[in-house]
Parts: sequence; structure tokens; C-alpha cells
Amino acid sequence: MFGDFVGRGSAGGVFTSPTDPDQVIKIMNLNSRDEMVRHMNRLQLRFFEELEAQQKQGTKTPGLPNISYTFTGEMTPQIMNQMRDAILERNSLYPEDDYLSGLDYADIKAKFRYGDQYAIVLMDRVGQIGSRNFDTVEPLGRRGLTPMLRHAYQMGYYVRDLWPENKGMSSTGDIVWFDPMVVPINAKTEEDRRAQQILLEWNDDTQSRYQDAIRDGSYFDYEHKAGLFYSEEEDNYWLRGGCGQAASAISEELERKKIPYEYEVGLAYMDEAFVGNHIIVVAEGKDIDYYGDDGAKQRWEDMMLSDYGLEGLPRSVTEDTMRFVWTTVDPATDWGVEVEGSYQPVTGSRIDKDTLGMSAESFPQCYLCPKPAKIEVMTAIGMRNFCGNQCRGEYEGIDYGPDDYYISPKLEHRIEVSNYDPGDTDYDYSRDATIDAKCANCDFTVRGGSFHRPHPFRPIKEYDEEDGEYYEVGQCRHDNMTFVRYLENDEDAWGNTMLGEITVKCPDCGFADILQADIPIGCDNKGRSENYLRFRKSNI
Repeated sequence: MFGDFVGRGSAGGVFTSPTDPDQVIKIMNLNSRDEMVRHMNRLQLRFFEELEAQQKQGTKTPGLPNISYTFTGEMTPQIMNQMRDAILERNSLYPEDDYLSGLDYADIKAKFRYGDQYAIVLMDRVGQIGSRNFDTVEPLGRRGLTPMLRHAYQMGYYVRDLWPENKGMSSTGDIVWFDPMVVPINAKTEEDRRAQQILLEWNDDTQSRYQDAIRDGSYFDYEHKAGLFYSEEEDNYWLRGGCGQAASAISEELERKKIPYEYEVGLAYMDEAFVGNHIIVVAEGKDIDYYGDDGAKQRWEDMMLSDYGLEGLPRSVTEDTMRFVWTTVDPATDWGVEVEGSYQPVTGSRIDKDTLGMSAESFPQCYLCPKPAKIEVMTAIGMRNFCGNQCRGEYEGIDYGPDDYYISPKLEHRIEVSNYDPGDTDYDYSRDATIDAKCANCDFTVRGGSFHRPHPFRPIKEYDEEDGEYYEVGQCRHDNMTFVRYLENDEDAWGNTMLGEITVKCPDCGFADILQADIPIGCDNKGRSENYLRFRKSNI
């Protein structure tokens, strides 16, 4: 059913068609446990079904993908195994992607339970995906945006989630938005009304804004992203990366009018950690930004407080958590402002004319709190970012929850291979490969776990530089078999336990296999209550 693995997103996965490399297969869960994802997938399937019907009747659908067919089915172990094989097959072609392939499969599997209804959409493949386009000098741009939004509106849908990563270029040079979030304009069922509420943040004000934007035509000019009418030209853009551009434009106008001015640079600290910066223009006793000739400081401070969930609280309360420092600088000089503390912008500890747009927003957010992260740690199932050692300590074993404000996440197992036997096979005899494994931080143990087949030995080859050829120098017996990744237990749609998986791999020859195991969800991180003995059967 599936060709090569292409990618994954919040709603499902994408594979090439096994019969046509110019087409892709998108699979998504219609019974997702996440209500937002469930509504998003359900409505996108309906939208694509309508597109398919229009296209087969010869109707032009500008800026939208060509749909060949759609259908639904029930997720089974066989289908999941097909996706697993398609994802992990990449390992044999690109061994360096082995770990990434494991993460991809873990993510895809986590999106589906056996018995869930899935949707399959076969559509034309597009190239030069938005922000990942490194092959052309010119960006994709927005050609065809307005016709696409108008066509979707005529079909009865609002469109959001038009990120650069969700659009590409067709073989004919047209921009195609292949993964839009759609919501019916006129919700007729309770389910659709709920979808409106969740996906469009629907209320009387939102409805009015949409209606006004449709009426004046502005709706069709915006590349809507995560929020209502959010784009790089709108909303708080000038309070973030655009503040330097705004200050420059404002100062040019003041110079033309021969009005003296100066700049003020603001730094924000969250629990003494640097979290952002801003610049405003001060002239005639007023603090000016793109939005007006007074109140610029207050606007930015209010935005920062809102970002960290502190809006609506008295300043006497918030000042203990978030602190603002404003420094006056002369725009005519080569000025710079030093950032306090250890949390720095990506350009260093100094903010000047050239680095003004760079701030702590360039850091990933801490896994446990809103602060910018500076520590990156490899865990059993992926990278985690932490702001400092306290949050890292909370994550790795110190549990301060649950309470009203914080619930500690499930800790991850640190699985190690204790013993491995590749098994054996002969003309009239066969012995399955087995493994012993353990978690270093809890009592989870696998003893004698069987792969239900012997593991074949592979030739070890060395390259002869003089001859320019590889020569076989022996057989690899997987003596260094190591743990790669794991998946915890899960439940199917009927509440039955689905065993987890452990993947091991030989680093010498690249052979890998997956073992089903009863892996409890979460690790107590209290250490092992016994010394795990390493032994082979021959030692007993």
C-alpha cells in the first residue's frame, strides 16, 4: 500500500505511491484521541472528497492539490506493519538516519490505535516545499493565494494553517496548498459547530471579524497561519522581529520633519532569565512604535506578560516574576546594550543595530517551563531541551507534582542490552535469537526475549584503497548489538493492551530487528532494586 516515507505532521503521515512516484499517499486518523486533530482530519477529508468530485467533473480548483481518490478503513496490525517497513526501509539506504527513522515510526504509531478509522488520500506530489526550498533563489511567494481562498469560500469553507511548510510548487509552476485546515462557513451540525469553536476560536467577535474581512475582501489577501488573520504583516509582528524596521521608518519620518528623537531598548527577564527584547522611538516626550505615538512601552510589556500567562494580574504581582529594563541609546552612534545573566541571544550577550531582531525567542522553549532552553539532552525517545539544571532534575526524577499548577511528565526508560544471542540455524536445526534487556533507572526487565527467528550473519567488508574494491573479511555475529529505541505499551480502540517494542541494531553491519515487550508507561527513576546478572546459557 505504501511507497517511500515522505514525512509526518500533527495529523498523520505521508508516503509516496508504490505505483506512481509523482503521487503521494496521505493517511490520517479520523478517531484521534486529540479532539482538535479529529475535527481537522474529518473536515479535511470531506474537503478533499469534494475537490475530487469537482476535478473529475472538469472544474478548476486553483491553488489546491489534484486528488485521485479517497477512501477510509480500519487500522490493523498489518497496515501498521506496512507503514513501519516503509519508514524503516530508509535505514538500509541512509544508515545515518536510523535514529530519525525510529522517531518517525514512533510518532506515526502513536497517532493510531488498532480499530481506529483512518482516511487515505492519493494526491499529486509537489516539490520545493515552502521554507525547505533551498534550490531556488526566489521564495515561493503567494502566487494563487487569493484564487485558492476564493474557491474554498465558494465551496463553503474557511481556510487556515497556511504555513510555508504546507505549500509547494506543482510541475506546472503553480503554488499548491496541500495541507489546509478547513472549517465550514455555515455549520449545520453540532459536530461542525464544535469544530468551528475549536479550530477557529469561534465566538461573536471572531464571527464578526470574519464577516467583515469577507465583506471588504481583506480575508482573501492573507496567508492565514495559526491564528485568526495572523501573517507576517499583521498583529504583533512589529512588536517582535519587525520592531527594528518600524523604528527605522519612524525615525526617517521624524528626521524629515526635523523633530529630535532617540531610541530606547527594552529587555525582558523571566525569573532573571532573558526572554526577549524590543526597541521604540522616543520623541517630544512620547514613546512611539508602529501602532501609535504613545504607549509603546506598555504595549510590548503587556504582550510579553500575555505570552507567559501573566496578563490581567497587578504589576505589583507580576514584577516579582517578569522584570523589564529600558536603556536609552543614541541611534546615530554605534550603540549596544548588554544582556544580563546566562540566557543570551543567539548572537551573543550584546544587542546592537545588527543583532536587534535576534532574541531569546531564537532558543527552543524549555520542556518544562516557558523559559528559553540552553541545555539539550538526548533521551531514550528523542532530544529534550531544558532551561537549566532544576528543570532537568525535575524531568529526570524529582517529582514535584501533581498539584494545581504542574504535573510532572512521565519519565523515560533508559534501556540497555544486557545479553544477546543471535541464535543459530542448520539443515535440521534452528534456534531463535534472544535478548536480555533492562532499564537502568527502574525494575523493567526483559529476560530471554525471543525474536522468533535466528538472526542471519552478514559479511564484513573492508575497502582496499589500492584496488578500489570491497573485500569480505569475515562474518558479523552482531557481537556489539545495541539498543536503538523503544515504544511503550498502548491500548487499542477496545481497551486491550498493545505490547511495546524494543529495537536493537548491530553497528558493525547495520542489521536491526524489533522485539515485542511488556514495557510499562513511564519510569519511576528510583533505580533498580536488584543487581541484574549478566549470564549466558552456557554459564548456567
